[in-house]
Amino acid sequence: MNLDACTPGQRASVEHVEGPLLVSAGAGSGKTFTLTQRIAYALLPDSGPAADGIDEVLAITFTEKAASEIKARVKRTLRAEGLGGEALKVDGAWISTIHGMCARILRAHALELGIDPAFRIVGDAQRADLLETAIDAALSAGGDAYRALLDEYKARSRMPNETSVASMVEALIDKAAGQRGGIDALDFGPTSERASVLARDLLLAYEEAAGALAGAGGSATAERARAQAADAASALEAFLAGGVGEECAEGDGADVALRALAGIVDADCARIGGNFAAVAKPAVRAFQAVYDRVVCQIALGLARPFASALVDLAADVSFRYEEAKREACALDNDDLLSRTLEALEGHPDIARRYEQRFKLVMVDEFQDTSQLQIDMIARLAGPNLSRLCTVGDAQQSIYRFRGADVGVYEEHKRVMCSEAVGARYVELNRNFRSHADVLSFVDRVFEQPHVFGSAFMSLSPCEARVSRYRGRAPRIDLVLAELPPGRGTGVGAADAKRACARAVARRFAALKDDGHAAGEMVVLLGKMSRAGLYADALREEGFECVIAGGSLFASAPEVRVVERLLEAVANPANTSALFEVLASDLARLSADDFLELSTEEDPETGQLRRRDLDKGLARLVGREDGLSPSLAHALRLIDGARHAIRTRPASEVLREAVVRSGWMARLERKGACGVACAANVLKAIRLVEEIERARPLGPASVARAFSDELDAGLKEAPGALSGADGDVVKIMTIHASKGLEFPIVALADFADAGRAGSKLVVEACGEVVRGSLMPGSTLDAFPRLAKRVAGAVASSGGDEDEDSDVIAARRFVEGGVDASCSCSQAAYRSALIDRAACEELAEARRKLYVGLTRASEALVVAMDAKAPSPGKPFSYAPLVDDIRSALCGVEDFPEGEAELAYGGTRPARFERIAVRSVDVLPAAGDADVRAASDAATQRFFVPSAGGRARIPRLFWGGGREDVFSYSSIAPAFSSDSFDGASEGDADIEGTGALGGMDADRATRLGAAFHRAAQQIVETGGFPDAAHLDALKRSFGLSLAQRARLEAACARWLSSATFAEAFSWPMCRAEVPFLVTVGGARLAGAIDLLCSRGACAEGRALVVDYKTGGRGGEPLDSVRERHGLQAACYAFALLRSGFEEVELRFVRVERETPDGDLEEVRYRFAISDLADLEARILAARKRS
Repeated sequence: MNLDACTPGQRASVEHVEGPLLVSAGAGSGKTFTLTQRIAYALLPDSGPAADGIDEVLAITFTEKAASEIKARVKRTLRAEGLGGEALKVDGAWISTIHGMCARILRAHALELGIDPAFRIVGDAQRADLLETAIDAALSAGGDAYRALLDEYKARSRMPNETSVASMVEALIDKAAGQRGGIDALDFGPTSERASVLARDLLLAYEEAAGALAGAGGSATAERARAQAADAASALEAFLAGGVGEECAEGDGADVALRALAGIVDADCARIGGNFAAVAKPAVRAFQAVYDRVVCQIALGLARPFASALVDLAADVSFRYEEAKREACALDNDDLLSRTLEALEGHPDIARRYEQRFKLVMVDEFQDTSQLQIDMIARLAGPNLSRLCTVGDAQQSIYRFRGADVGVYEEHKRVMCSEAVGARYVELNRNFRSHADVLSFVDRVFEQPHVFGSAFMSLSPCEARVSRYRGRAPRIDLVLAELPPGRGTGVGAADAKRACARAVARRFAALKDDGHAAGEMVVLLGKMSRAGLYADALREEGFECVIAGGSLFASAPEVRVVERLLEAVANPANTSALFEVLASDLARLSADDFLELSTEEDPETGQLRRRDLDKGLARLVGREDGLSPSLAHALRLIDGARHAIRTRPASEVLREAVVRSGWMARLERKGACGVACAANVLKAIRLVEEIERARPLGPASVARAFSDELDAGLKEAPGALSGADGDVVKIMTIHASKGLEFPIVALADFADAGRAGSKLVVEACGEVVRGSLMPGSTLDAFPRLAKRVAGAVASSGGDEDEDSDVIAARRFVEGGVDASCSCSQAAYRSALIDRAACEELAEARRKLYVGLTRASEALVVAMDAKAPSPGKPFSYAPLVDDIRSALCGVEDFPEGEAELAYGGTRPARFERIAVRSVDVLPAAGDADVRAASDAATQRFFVPSAGGRARIPRLFWGGGREDVFSYSSIAPAFSSDSFDGASEGDADIEGTGALGGMDADRATRLGAAFHRAAQQIVETGGFPDAAHLDALKRSFGLSLAQRARLEAACARWLSSATFAEAFSWPMCRAEVPFLVTVGGARLAGAIDLLCSRGACAEGRALVVDYKTGGRGGEPLDSVRERHGLQAACYAFALLRSGFEEVELRFVRVERETPDGDLEEVRYRFAISDLADLEARILAARKRS
């Protein structure tokens, strides 16, 4: 076997087949080539041979794609070396992912292990469903056992990152799944301090502070501080004298004592602060540290019982989840690992079979493994790991969110290099991918002591590499988009991201002018939430682009069409699905076609009447005359598919339908974007095919399973990930780019690495899963204490005892075994949060490294930041600051444009862009300012009409005198509003608006709030900054109005009525109605309607939003003002079939003294229907 083309490191790795081998393979170092050559070499006489056949080789890869690539390369190499017989065996060889290997072992020994040999593997969607069902069942069966837990925290989360019982249970189960002990590995840290101990600590702190404050002078601040210290000391002494705090550390008595102490601290113990004389400042700082630690300890102590209940619930849910999988004959990915390890450890016969089976055990991407996987591989790798070869790179470990732990890999390296194992260590540090300038930039950033430091493996360029760079700009191009300092600037994070996107697009356009094809360029993002900004910016510069990476597949519109097509074909009565399909680009029906389908002539009256789409389709199938070609073709297509799905697989029917419809051909004619959509369509159909292969299901069940996969947030990349061939720019996540390379790489949105903000913090620390829980609603009774807890710190600011507390907590979290080394709960939580933040930052740096090393020719790095206020030092996100310190040392980035040396052939180009508000108009004669503005944001302006009278706006009444709304019969147009009816709205009253618009919606901000509230109902999410900005533009809001809109949304989401409304089984927004009253018709729309189901029966809850309003107005006045509107809504719902209606008019800008929203309530029953009708008719007569 000729190994002359190998580097020394590669050759050493290939030829070392006797004994353990540890390979550190840098980015672009040819590790896949090395692995395949090693497998082939082990089968050749040159090696002994080390293995008698390919079935004695075990090769584990990270992905199925990598396994397929290795198999293909091994086949080619074996054939080239004359081992055609072994090449034929490769497809059945032990070359797979670790989960694939585990499934193979478990199926082979299923009967011995008590497993159904036909077990199926649970996907993401079904796992989520099974867990949700298990949580519901546990909570229902638990009765009073979990009542306190549910009173303390919401049962389920409706908002992202919102703490709830369900989300916390799922977090605990996910973390415990990777541990040998499972749920038993959970630990919530040291026990809580007794209330008496905390009270004494705080009392002592007040006394010491009072002593120092005695000499602080006679200022008002000092006098107030002395009085606060005296009052607090008296209260704490009384608490201790009462003996309430002399209780045990755990149990009901401890909880009662802590609550009593919390009440005293909240009411009587102020946190002393202010500007004091120098003699008192150290003592005050020491007091504040103790105060912060004590309030944090109190809060954590109050949450301790809930933590215990949460662990019990997690164990209950885990048991039910395991039972559900057992009944379904299914295993999840965690089961594959744990069950295989159990088989190897608990069944000697199975263990012997596999311990001696493999002569070579090779594991790729070992930096992304877990301790469970290492323990299992060790069982297969021979005595002292003698047959093991692991290939990894700690610098590329970026899958912490999947349970990978780079610390486990570092420990594995230490074990492999120990005397007991004596593995040979080889570094593959020759990079065949990237130009020397790219590698020099990477070195300069990551060799810094605070980044990778001494552990950094520098990569040397391949001297024989041919450069294909044709750009005139330097290979390293840096952009910093900087927001102005302060608040109320009119620009925000979205504007900075947009500036970065435009800067990247301009640089790509310049490279294209220099001769680079768009297909050579890629944008790598840390997260895909801003991918649309980059796509828009690139298209503005004339590029075609494809969002080719990230988990956006499930939300793609074309995937939705496939989903709805399957539903419409599987269930002919599903008219909503049928409508979406017929209105999509697949069928492209016109409005006239829909009229043809949905109307028919009444045989008795001869008038047209409505009919359901499914009935129209059944009636028109087979008819050709009078139908448009599009409608006739669509009818044949749907009808044919419905007949075919009775006897053929759904995937075949879908594939044939999308082709026969002409949709695929039309997509392909749209260029790169269309091809990407077509790839998503075909990928969706392949997923349907996988569902059918996994288990025998009927068409309706297949449709439901596919929808469940999509609804569960299917972690699938778009179908175009492998590359939409052609001249297109690809946009993907850094994770999706792993293992790929591109000539020109732009990196952006990579700098976010925040601290944990949830009430539950949970981290896997070695073999233990450590958690810490803060209370929920308990702190509502102690508002001052809750405010202090939010900002409290664990350490006391330099005191030796507190330093030892922090050190002990850190040792405890990191797995210290000294049982005598105790720490406080506050220090423990702080250490846990610090560990999580440190791990997140370290992985963010590794992710940046991976992104930078994807580039073969050139890099564009886009960063954003906020400028410091005058006189303040510069401050950047950690990763941006890493780049700054690498290029500028202790100095800030330069202003404007500059060149920055980094050790490459040319200095890097740097540009600082000042992000300005697009709402700020330059002065009429300021030509320079106008010329400097970005061409992509140029505007045109319409001059004022001068003194002309404005035309009043009138709402369309539909030309029907017998149709009226409540606003047209109200005595005055004086509802609450943000800022009153604006000019031009004055004549809105009495127009008989068919839509039933109320005064609140007549104002711009009132209308904007209604739109935002509708989005909350329909999406379940808080409108983010981009949505609020869109509403601002759409409704012409000022910056102040936009701020009030955001505040109103926040108040509404935190209100008790919001929580109650969303606990109803069905919530609908903007529900229209049209009911008959006294020979006329009452029309309107209800802001929020909550009911038990889709049918109008039983009880209903109505919420109407009222913005603005006068402060201090008696609620009786408000109730009287909205009484007619309430009567109209109640009449409409009672007439529609509801038996009882409760109405709440919520003033989202006005709060009660206890912090909830002001509201007025009405309640009507079916017995009130006649009175309501009389009131409405009387009001209409008066109007």
